[in-house]
Amino acid sequence: MAVVAQAQPVEAARGTFAALRNPDYRLYFAGLLISQSGTWMQNIAQGYLVYSLTGSEAWLGLVALAMGLPLLLVSPLAGVMVERARRRVLQFTQSAQMLLAITLTILAATGTVAVWHVVLLAFILGVISAFDAPARMTLIAEIVTREDLSSGITLGSILNSSTRVLGPTAAGLVLARFGVVWCFALNAVSFLAVIACLALMRVPYAIPAPKTQPKPLRQLREGFAYVRGDRAVMSILLLASVTGFFLLPILQMLPAVAEVTTGSHSDGYALLSAAEGLGALVAGLTTSYLAMRFSRGRLIAAATLMNAALMTVLGFQNGAVPAALLTMLTGFALIMLMVNMNTGLQLMLPNAFRSRAMSLYMLTLMGLSPFGALALGTLAELVGIAPALAVFGLIAGVLGGWIVLQRHPGQLDAARTAA
Repeated sequence: MAVVAQAQPVEAARGTFAALRNPDYRLYFAGLLISQSGTWMQNIAQGYLVYSLTGSEAWLGLVALAMGLPLLLVSPLAGVMVERARRRVLQFTQSAQMLLAITLTILAATGTVAVWHVVLLAFILGVISAFDAPARMTLIAEIVTREDLSSGITLGSILNSSTRVLGPTAAGLVLARFGVVWCFALNAVSFLAVIACLALMRVPYAIPAPKTQPKPLRQLREGFAYVRGDRAVMSILLLASVTGFFLLPILQMLPAVAEVTTGSHSDGYALLSAAEGLGALVAGLTTSYLAMRFSRGRLIAAATLMNAALMTVLGFQNGAVPAALLTMLTGFALIMLMVNMNTGLQLMLPNAFRSRAMSLYMLTLMGLSPFGALALGTLAELVGIAPALAVFGLIAGVLGGWIVLQRHPGQLDAARTAA
């Protein structure tokens, strides 16, 4: 393993917002800002709809499982396919997601929506997302210079964090005044922005496809072999697995958490979602500064343990203010962890393996999350949401602490930039 204990000098020199000088990146940022805000609006409305139809934490977990199962099954092969045409894949996946949003809008508007409709649409969305996520993350390397790559990745995380505020906030307002149908409809319209922006891009740093295309299964085996041979990459993937299974499911359980801590699964859910998004936004804006000051490895270690501690105590709060405060800190810690894992991993990876390795990252982070959500929801049905969160938080703390101790924080830093 190549172990580098110093922060990347280029990152410090360029700054967080350097990538915005690139016209293609500005299009990328603007389009996804609108589209992902709509997606978060739909996520909030969908969680509200499912909980209203069933009143069950287990169903929340089942819907998450339906979306995540394809990520687990398809992601490795998706990484191979994405390497061949990132922008075209992204244009297709965004268009397909718009069609799914239109379908959900029609079902909700006609009053025929049932929970099995939501599960089926979530499964189809999961298949699409298996291709969309690695394409979205790795396209950045084709629209900015190598020197601006860290800035592009960090701004992408800020974008994600911003939409976690904008989407839930808008969803809360629209839900209260107009209902779930308009949340789904506005999400469908939001995809037009990113589709238009993708069409206008020039992609000046496109990574050329090899003259001879290896067989997909061979590329898949090569990707696994590369990951197994790089201990720094493996360390991040192990932490991503713990994050995906034990920590991220808290987002799917927020309607139940809101009902227990605030007494309302509708207004309380909107409040906690907005609080989580605000914390995520603060993390996105400060991560570059903190990484330069403390190193990514130390931030990854601290954020892992912070997430575990917050999850352990969140469900036992009684009142909207303490619940919102701890949820905001949870949003901060989650994004701090995921931004630094994502940025660190991408700075390690050579272009030849970027899409394949990032698809494995998505598999461990997002592919395991639905299984964790289902397990958490099932446990919550048996013992209550607060004890269930505490169990998951304690397990995440033990496993995350073990990985950090096995790999000194300095070994998780990603200062090397392979070509």
